Amino acid sequence: MAAQVTISQLPTAGPLTGTELVPVVQNGGTVKTTVADIAASPNNTQTFLTVNQEPSLANSRYLAGNNGITLSDGGAQNPLVVELTGAALQFFNAPAGLIAKPTATTVAARILLAGAVACPSPTATACWATQSSLWRAEMRLWRLSVALLVSWPWPEPD
Repeated sequence: MAAQVTISQLPTAGPLTGTELVPVVQNGGTVKTTVADIAASPNNTQTFLTVNQEPSLANSRYLAGNNGITLSDGGAQNPLVVELTGAALQFFNAPAGLIAKPTATTVAARILLAGAVACPSPTATACWATQSSLWRAEMRLWRLSVALLVSWPWPEPD
């Protein structure tokens, strides 16, 4: 009978080809398989979130950004940075208040003015039209604020 040898006493293997036979326990019995069969059967059922597409992780989903959001990967043990670009960055950096989007890729701060408008000539038709349209806009805002105030769901008094 051969002497008992522990695994740690075996000689170190050379490069594996995949055809080597190894014993495994399956359903309570010892059976043989190959290194290639073991390597081909990972059981990765977890979902992985990666920075880029990882074909070796079948359940992985990767991060992507578009429409004003980019991703910068700092590498292993460093942060993944989500950055705003274009109109999204302009919106973030805009001052508090009303914001308009005059084009598909830009935003700009806007100010509502009410009251008198300085005109070069008070009798000019264009000046009258501007004052009139501002007055109409002011009245619409006033009516909207009254409507909101009246329709607000105030709590019932005790």
